[in-house]
Amino acid sequence: MDPFAPGTWVWYTPAGDKPSLLPAQILLDAPNGDPVVSANGQDLTVPRSSLRLMDPTNAAGVEDMITLAELHEAALFHNLAVRYKRNEIYTFTGNILVAVNPYQALSMYDLETVRKYKGVMLGELPPHVFAIANQTYVSLGRTGKSQCVVISGESGAGKTETTKLILSYLNQTSPTHSLVQEQILDASPILEAFGNAKTVRNDNSSRFGKFIEVQVAYGTGGGIVGARVVEYLLEKSRVISQSSDERNYHIFYNLIAGASDDERTQLHLGPVDSFLYLSKSGCTTIASVDDAADFKLIKESLHTLKFGDHQKSLFQVLAAILHLGNVSFQEAGDGAGISSMDTVKIVGKLTGLDSDKLANVLTKRTTVTRGETFVTPLSLAQAQDSRDALAKAFYGRMFSWIVKFISDTTVSKQNLPFVGVLDIFGFEDFAFNSFEQLCINFANERLQYFFNQHIFKLEQEEYQKEGISWQTIDFVDNQTCIDLISKKPLGLLSLLDEESNFPKSTDQTCLNKFHQTHEKNGCYVKPKTAKMIFGVRHYAGEVIYQIEGFLEKNRDTIRPDLMDLLATSSNSLVSNLFKAPPEEIQPEEDPRGAIGGLRRESSLGPGKGAPAKSASVKGKTSKSPTIGAQFNTSLAELISTLASCEPFFVRCIKPNSQKLPGVMDRDLVLAQLRYSGMLETIQYQLGITKMFMKSNLDATLEHSRSSALLTKIKKLQAFARMLKVRKEYKKLWGAVICVQKVIRVHLARKRRRKYLRRVVRLQAKWRARRAQISYVKLRDEARAAKAAAEAARVAELKRQEEEAARLLAEQEAEAERVRIALEEELARLKEAQEEAERRREKEKELARERATKAEEEARKLEQEEDEFEGLTMEEKKRQKELLKYLEEATAAREKKRLGGEGGLAMRAEDELISFYDLPKDLAELIRHVATVMYAPLKIDVYVSLALTSDK
Repeated sequence: MDPFAPGTWVWYTPAGDKPSLLPAQILLDAPNGDPVVSANGQDLTVPRSSLRLMDPTNAAGVEDMITLAELHEAALFHNLAVRYKRNEIYTFTGNILVAVNPYQALSMYDLETVRKYKGVMLGELPPHVFAIANQTYVSLGRTGKSQCVVISGESGAGKTETTKLILSYLNQTSPTHSLVQEQILDASPILEAFGNAKTVRNDNSSRFGKFIEVQVAYGTGGGIVGARVVEYLLEKSRVISQSSDERNYHIFYNLIAGASDDERTQLHLGPVDSFLYLSKSGCTTIASVDDAADFKLIKESLHTLKFGDHQKSLFQVLAAILHLGNVSFQEAGDGAGISSMDTVKIVGKLTGLDSDKLANVLTKRTTVTRGETFVTPLSLAQAQDSRDALAKAFYGRMFSWIVKFISDTTVSKQNLPFVGVLDIFGFEDFAFNSFEQLCINFANERLQYFFNQHIFKLEQEEYQKEGISWQTIDFVDNQTCIDLISKKPLGLLSLLDEESNFPKSTDQTCLNKFHQTHEKNGCYVKPKTAKMIFGVRHYAGEVIYQIEGFLEKNRDTIRPDLMDLLATSSNSLVSNLFKAPPEEIQPEEDPRGAIGGLRRESSLGPGKGAPAKSASVKGKTSKSPTIGAQFNTSLAELISTLASCEPFFVRCIKPNSQKLPGVMDRDLVLAQLRYSGMLETIQYQLGITKMFMKSNLDATLEHSRSSALLTKIKKLQAFARMLKVRKEYKKLWGAVICVQKVIRVHLARKRRRKYLRRVVRLQAKWRARRAQISYVKLRDEARAAKAAAEAARVAELKRQEEEAARLLAEQEAEAERVRIALEEELARLKEAQEEAERRREKEKELARERATKAEEEARKLEQEEDEFEGLTMEEKKRQKELLKYLEEATAAREKKRLGGEGGLAMRAEDELISFYDLPKDLAELIRHVATVMYAPLKIDVYVSLALTSDK
């Protein structure tokens, strides 16, 4: 049988100076000639001598690469490539998970998959990130020790997505659910928006590192009760400039695309191209990314995390940074001046600063020396640097404040074990590498060293201690490179700090010191020509760094006069960021003094990512640690935290640089496998006191041990249940006997009570008979008394009725008498009325006669007057007195003659006055005359005169 039949997988060794194995598949075999194979995407005719058969396990692909029959880099790559084509992006290497970025959405993270992996031992199901997440949770419950997942890989390998998947799994499998779990998940969109950006390698590259501790109260049900977030080395330089085809932080584009009309007006927002900080790179959008929809999600997350009124302040600071980038300068005498104050006024309005003072500090430097104030104009370049430094300070401090706010909102005050997830920047090597890349690559060196220590070095030391015959594994021990960068006092960071403390030092003097100190170090690369560069041979390869800007970025300071102005802001957020020392605006320290060994600071040391404390407070000066020193310290504490946990590793692999699904670049993947330590393996052997084995065998044995242990436990449980049941049976049997006794006693007592009831019943009947006889007697007596009382009552009622009838008759008679009297009185009154009517008629007639007589009397008087003519006054007086006497005498005689008619006359006068309705004064005159003398005739005459007169 031909071993090289078509379709057979083989290893192909191409000719060359550096022979290497390539996986190949036979396409056509010529028994007497050279076969045609497909290798590395090409169809080649190769000599049969360069081919050898591939083991079937290697050809088909396995879930755990430790089980491969052939272990070399080509075998690992082929295994990953075969699985990647089947969209099986996860592969185990022992307990290390290799995750290849699929660059497409896969349906393998739904709720059903979460339930599938929940509680399952590692290795029982196909490789998956949920398997690692589940194992951390199970291990924490079993050991009570904190767990951590170290996620590493190049930029664009999928570290951020892996972090989110682990957090999502932990939240979904938590036995309890609360608001804090939603807040933990909603923190991711906020941190991504403010901390991630598009780079040439990754559309969603994390430009900071973060360590998330998910606190688990396993003793009270295993629910998630809180979380802490620690951030490292935010790339603040991205705020002011980006490389070609890169973007600023996502949040700026989200804000412009998703802001409402009112927000656009309040924040003075224009299109993206109108802001210098966003348009320098020429890239403003990302395919398949909706910035407006992302902004809506961010606002919802801010609401869930209860940012409240701070949300408006955050947007104001973001808009102020954008407008600050549009502040332009021009030559003005000895220094620089503001080209247009309109933009400065907008920045001042948004940040709560006086625009004139802001323009002044941007173009002039104010220093205080020995009590004297000096103002120095800034050059055009210095003014631009001052503007950019302010923009970076705004963003850096705001980002640290956001991380602190999230941690304060979600953290639990209890001292609990946690599942930590480290998502930190991957190894970077760009065309232009600066201070940030050195720090990032140094962090990866430290993490690689931690990986080597955990996987290889410590275990080989155990081999020696156990007396095992073993072959030394040639892994990359990067301790020399770490010492080059961080060892005191001559490490690169130490030399950089030393130069940063000299005011007159420059990037060139710093580079010269690097060359003089380390030119003979095997990990240091000195350029052959006089260039402003130096190189470091990292575990992942050689990287060339441009020294320009190292000192300024390491110092990361803001002028004291600018700090003093910012502290006076009327915007509470801005004043809080710049008034208090940076350490005061960071999260409070854990009761242990650290987060599992890591300081409770949300950035680099005191004020990581934030400028140093103002040096002009009360005339005193102070020096804050440099960025490099802070980062080195924080990194050491992070490694200490990881060492105190039980670690799990996820190695994210970037399959190609074009971000295409289904395409795997062999050279790129092999390079990542080499420096990640995936190529080294260890076989198991027996030692003096320990057995060393491959992790997959350890998992198998652990599963067998668990099964056997479970069987024994079941037997023990069965025996314990038998003893418990037997004890309960005996107890129950004794209880039954006791119950029987109680029942017998109860029945006897029941019979006795029955007999007693019968006796009592007879006694009751006898007493009832006697009582009945007495009752009948008393009843008859009562009836007789009642009848007598009733008869008396009836008689009394009859008497009362008769008396009432008599009184009623008398009342009726009296009423009849009164009625008759009233009728008689009415008749009499009627007669009197008729008589009065007749009298009035008579009096009226009499009055008319009197009136006639009065008229005659008047004529008579007139005649008498005529008679008095020719008499003297004395004679007229005597004549009048005589007439008066005669009248009085006549009246007296008339009065006597009439007798009692005076009263009647007076009544007649009243009736006349009333009848004629005389005026009051005339009526009084008539009564007076009638009183003096009774002269009816004259009165009638007077009345007649009065009636005919005007009055």
